Amino acid sequence: MRMEFYKKLDQIKQDSLQLEAYEANDSTVVLAGPGSGKTTILTLKVMKLLSEKIQEPRGIACVTYSKEAAREFKDRLTKLGIPSRKNIFLGTVHSFCLKEVIKPFAKLYPKYNIPYPVKLISESKKNIIFNKLRKAKEIDIDVLKMDRERTREIEGLSQISTEPNEVALEMADEYEREIENEGFMDFISIVKYATKLIQNESYVRACLEAKFPWIIIDEYQDLGKPLHEMILSLITDTKMKYFAVGDPDQSIYDFQGASPEYLVELGNLFSKHTIKLINNYRSAQPIINASEIVLGETRNYISNGPLKDFPSKIDFVTCEREIFDQCEEILKRIREDYAKGMPYHEMAILCGNKYQISDVCDFLQENKIDFYISKHPFDISDVIKWLQKCAGWVIGQNISFDEIFIFWKELNANTELLVDEKIIKLKRELYLILLESKQFCENLHKWLNYIVDKLSINMLLDELNTYPDENQNIQKLKNSLNMSPYKEYNLLDFYNMSRPDNQVIVSTRHGSKGLEFDVTYMIGMEEGSFPYYNCNIIEEEESYRICFVCVSRARKKCILLYSKIITLSTKNGPWEKPCTPNRFWRMLSEQYKENKNENI
Repeated sequence: MRMEFYKKLDQIKQDSLQLEAYEANDSTVVLAGPGSGKTTILTLKVMKLLSEKIQEPRGIACVTYSKEAAREFKDRLTKLGIPSRKNIFLGTVHSFCLKEVIKPFAKLYPKYNIPYPVKLISESKKNIIFNKLRKAKEIDIDVLKMDRERTREIEGLSQISTEPNEVALEMADEYEREIENEGFMDFISIVKYATKLIQNESYVRACLEAKFPWIIIDEYQDLGKPLHEMILSLITDTKMKYFAVGDPDQSIYDFQGASPEYLVELGNLFSKHTIKLINNYRSAQPIINASEIVLGETRNYISNGPLKDFPSKIDFVTCEREIFDQCEEILKRIREDYAKGMPYHEMAILCGNKYQISDVCDFLQENKIDFYISKHPFDISDVIKWLQKCAGWVIGQNISFDEIFIFWKELNANTELLVDEKIIKLKRELYLILLESKQFCENLHKWLNYIVDKLSINMLLDELNTYPDENQNIQKLKNSLNMSPYKEYNLLDFYNMSRPDNQVIVSTRHGSKGLEFDVTYMIGMEEGSFPYYNCNIIEEEESYRICFVCVSRARKKCILLYSKIITLSTKNGPWEKPCTPNRFWRMLSEQYKENKNENI
């Protein structure tokens, strides 16, 4: 283990609850609020289990919500000095189900009609099937509602019940029969098939238990019912132990079938040990207090980091018209803070939707403020991430060519049997093509076209069953290079694309989860806009958690902005709608009305 591990270990020894979680030997739920150091606990726990509790050849499974979270997890473990050994899984729930359950066991149980070999359906094909069924049944429903019902209809040990959308459920059953008949799976069906195998087949459970005596789950509240039922089955019918970390108050993906209740149930009914971390090492106390006010719940979190005595601020800004007036106010404050020495990347503008993001980015560009969009028009997929590493190697960044080649070899191994001679040839070709591509270092568009063409990437991806949307995703990347800010990108910009470089962060409210900044600007705080005027009760409840997430991103300052008039497009033309501040604004400003624009 590296010195970084011992440095982090010394840190958590100062927090009795963090240390208790680190040393727990039984299945444990850790309730980790904003800024509580959950990633540190997770990574140290993995290191401790591998070095002290789990003997080779057994390993550990670490499941996260997103690919980006999985990459960050891997990077942090590498810095801590994770040992190189077999049977360590680090990835998303979908990749766990595919690699550890579907591929090894699907063929053994034909009664489940699991399509094999695995052939993932493309988004375009999925939409064609969905629209055909919707038209035939004359049902007015969207894919998101159908997919939410698909994730929630699985049965098992959980006692959490949800009111089904019968129309969406009917579509879900029809859709799943259709894609099964055509030999396809999607990410939802992968998890559902894997859950059924684990629930019903003792041999599958026994194999998983033998390989993984522990399973670590990050962001449990985001992962939905299939994973919840999978975990309940494993801990009930095997001796596997789990270490689940999450925060029900940060469950903001109801539209994907997530619910805060699953983590609560795991802690209350199935866990031998539940630990609530109360120290917040990120934000000043006034920010913490404000986040609990908009949540509508008291959590008694305590500021215990470098800013525990910092006089932080919640500001309320009323603008006359439109988002652009809000942008003007933000611009003034950004320039003031930057002049005082605050870097741009410590400032974030949190938007309600892609249209607000577009307006904000256009405004910042016109005013020559560098900005970073946390969500791109294309997915930072495994292939795009690999292309970024290729670009980094070409321009001399600290990237291993062997690491680049491993992924390239895996892609090619899915289409043909690779013997030693072919592997050597494949490696040499990749090396020479990347060397030759140095001539395009200053023009990402030309470099990307060259690499995709010379390596026949489009043709290779067409032959694979596991990357059905990747060629379309690469095309989205290419199309983006004709627009700001991407059109000026060189290879260094592309390599650093996932890392803001002294740029103001522009993000959706959902996209801000997991991030932190000195200052956050929350725009569009008009009633009827946030929460949306015709949302249902579940969506309304979730809006409180979304606002909690947004406020708790700030370390020092959180500024809420709304406009008295917002122009909306209607079938009768533009409508200048009079607006009032939303409930979250009022909850905070009424609590501190004598201190508007003052420390709270």
